[in-house]
Amino acid sequence: MNKKKLVPFLCLLVAGCAVRHLPGGGTAPATNFEQVLAWNAAAAEANDGFASNVIALQQGGMMGIPEAKTILIEQAAIASADKRITERISAAATCAARQAGTSATAAQLNAAAVVCARISGKGLAADINLILGAIADLTTTGLVPVKDQVKRQALVELLGTIQVLVQKIYNSLETQGVIQ
Repeated sequence: MNKKKLVPFLCLLVAGCAVRHLPGGGTAPATNFEQVLAWNAAAAEANDGFASNVIALQQGGMMGIPEAKTILIEQAAIASADKRITERISAAATCAARQAGTSATAAQLNAAAVVCARISGKGLAADINLILGAIADLTTTGLVPVKDQVKRQALVELLGTIQVLVQKIYNSLETQGVIQ
């Protein structure tokens, strides 16, 4: 990852500094749901990097195709759940924008988005739990075929990044009352 990409990624991971782009070119603080989408996008990027690393390890002869396939099946489950989270949160944000109107403040958009997202609360919780479970499985036993300890640790760290981001999503949605 180059330095230009590293700073925004760390900003998303640590501080949660997504912004909302306003008509006319201005910016405003992101709504809670825009921040969730930013964290989810960063998690998806980390998950793609994880898959690329597993493929590179297999192609480099550091593990067989069956072992890589097993790991990539779990990675694909994470990617699918991540995609569903994006779809559900995007739908809630779109619903909120329609409900609150074009001149709504971030607080008004947040309130409307919570109402819109509650219908997906159980699905969001299930997808978050699926991701966290897949990460736990990969971290505890799924990466055993990666014999090189340094490379295995790098994969574990990528999974840790995804876990931190998904936990931020969960905490935000729980705090807002979307997930109970």
